[in-house]
Amino acid sequence: MTAENKIYLKISTSGLMEFRTLDDRDLNEQIHDELHGFYEIVRTRSLGHKFLMLCDDEGLLKGLPINDVASELYGIRVHGCPIAGDVLIMREYIDEDGEEDICGLDIHDCDELINKLHGLIVIKEVHE
Repeated sequence: MTAENKIYLKISTSGLMEFRTLDDRDLNEQIHDELHGFYEIVRTRSLGHKFLMLCDDEGLLKGLPINDVASELYGIRVHGCPIAGDVLIMREYIDEDGEEDICGLDIHDCDELINKLHGLIVIKEVHE
């Protein structure tokens, strides 16, 4: 990870999207802290191949609230599988040995995400 790749996007279950800065701790430790446990890496249908969505791997089993924005990004309208809990958007990094890993975003990634997320509308059903 380079010094420029120190940002991630957190999307909370309330729909709040916030860019945050990684600190100097181990990346996996920070992800575990942010998501309160073990995480799963999933690809989104609408953000492109380089971006990764990290989510609680047992969010549904834990009864976490459905994350409407993350579910929409994941493609719930196609496959019906929701995402529960907060998520982080980071990017894929391929090292010199060709190994895939996770890294933070740089400022250009942030601009690209803002453009892709602009206008994303999620309609939530209201139950009376």
